[in-house]
Amino acid sequence: SGQEVIQVEENPFKEYEGRVVRKIYIKRRQVFGESIVDTFRVAEGFDRFLNSLHTNTKERIIRNSYLMFEVGDIISADRLRDNERLMRRSSILHDARILVLPDPKYPNLVDLLVITQDIWSLQPDVAFNGFKDFFIGLNQINFRGLGHSWRNNFYVNYNQKPALEYYTQYTIPYIGRSFVTGQAEMDLRRQTNHYGFRLFRPFLTPEMKLAGSFELSNDRNLLNTFRGNDGTTFKTNDTTNYTFPTNRNILDFWLGYAFKVPFFSKELRERTRFVLGFRYTDISYTIRPEVTADTNQFFRNHRDFLIGLGFSNRQYKRDFLIYGFGITEDVPYGYLATVVTG
Repeated sequence: SGQEVIQVEENPFKEYEGRVVRKIYIKRRQVFGESIVDTFRVAEGFDRFLNSLHTNTKERIIRNSYLMFEVGDIISADRLRDNERLMRRSSILHDARILVLPDPKYPNLVDLLVITQDIWSLQPDVAFNGFKDFFIGLNQINFRGLGHSWRNNFYVNYNQKPALEYYTQYTIPYIGRSFVTGQAEMDLRRQTNHYGFRLFRPFLTPEMKLAGSFELSNDRNLLNTFRGNDGTTFKTNDTTNYTFPTNRNILDFWLGYAFKVPFFSKELRERTRFVLGFRYTDISYTIRPEVTADTNQFFRNHRDFLIGLGFSNRQYKRDFLIYGFGITEDVPYGYLATVVTG
């Protein structure tokens, strides 16, 4: 398509409400030299060489993980608008647009053209304090075009032992069409080790009724050091340094349910929700110093229970040149109120 996508509006899909999706086309623009705003532009020269070093997000990933609709669905203007915004806010896409292509011969049917443009996937980071003390980070935010993110950080300091520290995190966003993100991480430092796994699904659109998170993690501190005469940590009667290991397990779980407000007008009901949420956190130590009523309370085992009630109305306006340059932006407006107790 050679359409120039420059129109600014709140929802461009309202005139197609109720029509049926006949076909869905995916058009992936190159990272360099091309644009979603002007689809006539094509990469040339050195831009083509840079694009050859990048693997575009696979079409099946866009279809199966980032689209909230499929062939045969009835057009919902708000749902299409939210889907477009979700793609733009993802970590792997620089910009995304959805165009509705009506057919004069079949007024009840439309085709959808989904245009995406990736972010350059390899993002290196370097900090240099000397040949014996430096940091190298390699973040692959779209591993092999699968949409997965793989972060690797290397901390090198030959003045300490061991000289190498390492952190890695692997993220799989929007598993299937569930919009659930899975994440695993490992942090190996000289004195501390951290392992974590989490699944989470936030309220990405008002249409989503359920959101939540489940996280398991383990923190092992190999050598805590505290001085005496400090009743909040390790209480002694002298000023000797004491060292001891700790091992802590954390379970964190929250679940939220959103429901429409029945007594509002139809227009307000579509974007307004009451949200009821519950959270449970369990922190338990398997290795720690002695804990009593007045000593070492920092290392106590404890459970937290929270319950919250929220009221929100979320709207977005599509615009340009508000927070960034050269990309489509979703400017939020509305209101939010929450009460949390526990």
